[in-house]
Amino acid sequence: MSPCGWRSALSLALLLGCTSNTTGGVVDADDTLSSSDSILDPGAQVEEFAEPPCAAGSTVASLLQCPPGPVTGTLTGLTVTYVTPEGFFVFDGSTTRGMEIRVGATWPYAKPKAYDVVSLTVTMLGATNRQAQVLGSADLEVTGQAGTRGELSLSSLAQADFGEPYESRCFSDSQIGLASFDGHDGFLVLPKGGEIPVHFEGDTPTCLGGWIEVMQSALVRDGDVYRIELRQMPDDLGKYDITACPQ
Repeated sequence: MSPCGWRSALSLALLLGCTSNTTGGVVDADDTLSSSDSILDPGAQVEEFAEPPCAAGSTVASLLQCPPGPVTGTLTGLTVTYVTPEGFFVFDGSTTRGMEIRVGATWPYAKPKAYDVVSLTVTMLGATNRQAQVLGSADLEVTGQAGTRGELSLSSLAQADFGEPYESRCFSDSQIGLASFDGHDGFLVLPKGGEIPVHFEGDTPTCLGGWIEVMQSALVRDGDVYRIELRQMPDDLGKYDITACPQ
């Protein structure tokens, strides 16, 4: 091969290597690829995934076997554990963890309720702050009601247990104290010892030194940190004690 032909072949190979995307790349909440996913077009839209959709199966466990990107399948037997203004959390028992279904401000189907058992077509798997989420879904159907949401008690786990195995699970408990608190962020005191970060959306009727009854919350990932989130204040709280709060 002539020197020019060799250089042309090498250039073509490098170009093909740079533009290939075998993993699909992590999709963030803005439905775009991250800048590391496409060298030639850092702002490429979700629709530009070259790989065919991954077969997601019918369970959360099988869905998690897919790389981030387009997926195809219908999840069945999902119990709705926690509903927020922009999505909901589900648990089906196929794995210890749950899954957040992120919808956004405009819902493409009727909003489900906690304890609903549903089936759901999934079309896109992605992540926000490294937390796995379904970012594309359709055709939600309520197929029954569950006797329990499958939530966990904050009292049931030690500090070291709050991690990926229980990501996106719903938690509740009574008389949980606050180790620190600034109005929206703080640390909950765990009955088994230790503390876990907590984030409250909206005004919280408590303070450092008081305690709260957590009616519903979710364990979410924010980078390398797992924290408890209460997104629908004050509905996420039951009883609370403010006698220790400054008057």
